[in-house]
Amino acid sequence: MPDLAYLFGLGSRSSHPPEGLLRFSLPVGLLLWVWLEVLVLPVLHRTLPAVGGVQWGRFLLTRGLPRGARAWALAILAVGLGAATHAIWDSFTHRYRWPSSELYPDNPLTLGPWELPLATWLQHGSSVVGSLVVLGFLARRYPHLPEAPGGRWRDFLPVLLPTVAFGAVLLGLRLAHSPPSGPLDLQLKWLLWHVLDGALAGLTLGCVLARRRAAPAPG
Repeated sequence: MPDLAYLFGLGSRSSHPPEGLLRFSLPVGLLLWVWLEVLVLPVLHRTLPAVGGVQWGRFLLTRGLPRGARAWALAILAVGLGAATHAIWDSFTHRYRWPSSELYPDNPLTLGPWELPLATWLQHGSSVVGSLVVLGFLARRYPHLPEAPGGRWRDFLPVLLPTVAFGAVLLGLRLAHSPPSGPLDLQLKWLLWHVLDGALAGLTLGCVLARRRAAPAPG
């Protein structure tokens, strides 16, 4: 959640320090969660087709928003803890942040043909390991999740097409106006975030339209 600051053209200082976690990461994280629970997940659960024999909608079943003060308090705590642990781990995996700037500021580590700072290896390695753990958990949970046949492609394309189109068009406009420069990893991050903000806008539009189409006609 702290990295969502990049979607708004803000730097990490606006979302990673303690005050940034409270002012940015927590409220934006809660808004993102409500957006997913109320709009995106229900629409994708209903429209996402099965592909390769896998009912992907099984992973998108939602319980909806919390009910009651205690449930909301637990939700806020969960979002806050998620943002805080992200920021804490970043302090060990970005060599310009404390304490990694003191513990191993310029310690290179060579693995095969690659020589990178230790902090960078920790960053990429934890991403790979974390992704594998999540994928393994989802694979084990899949047989026990409720059936979710999903929709047909004609139901899903009105959601998919705006997502792809907005991401591509906005990226193209930004590349024409101000192409990225600097090291390759920074250019890739620039491309990622500038595709993502357009894609999220398109996804929102597609989900709103899909929800309106699925709503029962008045009367």
